[in-house]
Amino acid sequence: EPLDRALIGLLQQLDNGGEGSKISIASEGGGQFRYDSLPGGRFHLTVQRDGYQPTERTVHAAAGTTASVQIELEPASGLEVIASLTSGTTPRYITVWGSDGAGRRFAETRGGFAQGTPFSTLPAGEWNLLIGGTGGAIVETRVTVPSEPLQVVLPTAGRLQVRVPALVESDTAAVLTMVAEGGQPFRHLAWGGALEQSWQLAGGRTIVEGVPAGLWTLRVQASDGRTWSATAASTGGPDIEVNLE
Repeated sequence: EPLDRALIGLLQQLDNGGEGSKISIASEGGGQFRYDSLPGGRFHLTVQRDGYQPTERTVHAAAGTTASVQIELEPASGLEVIASLTSGTTPRYITVWGSDGAGRRFAETRGGFAQGTPFSTLPAGEWNLLIGGTGGAIVETRVTVPSEPLQVVLPTAGRLQVRVPALVESDTAAVLTMVAEGGQPFRHLAWGGALEQSWQLAGGRTIVEGVPAGLWTLRVQASDGRTWSATAASTGGPDIEVNLE
């Protein structure tokens, strides 16, 4: 059955390992999509549509010719997530990241709704999920899809503004990591489902989102071998500024 409104992404893969042109288009009523100004080369093709499993593949297009590709999308069971913060409010955006025993990965961000947010492209199976949202920390759960709507409460979270004075006027690269009292590394779900576990400093500064209440050990490692560490107590509320001297 032809599918309209499927979102097609094309990312050019350069011979030097870099990335070139990035193109996004939607399929038309007959399920067709066409782009007439595509440069020749190799492309990473992704296709997404609500209710279907996303798919990807590599395609080759020669300059001055027409490349034809046919994509078949498999229906997805999907999962409805009813997420709220400990304050009782619904996050403006909800992000889900998942993995299963077969090596599949899932990552998506959607607008939050009090009555439930559908993640309709999640395939059937046993999934380990990380769920986060605006103003909240992530929670981890396991679910079998298809499933009844999944209800989760996200701990209220704030931001840490981290500054290393010795690096403010330096171009030296540096990376921040954080560990909880129990030794667990801090993780945050960024927009689109990117799982962050370290943060690059620019001008000796960085901001960490989604930090719940607790005592955290911060460590900054610079590319020249220097290190800084400090502890910070987060309330899960207003921004906290931390200087690592």
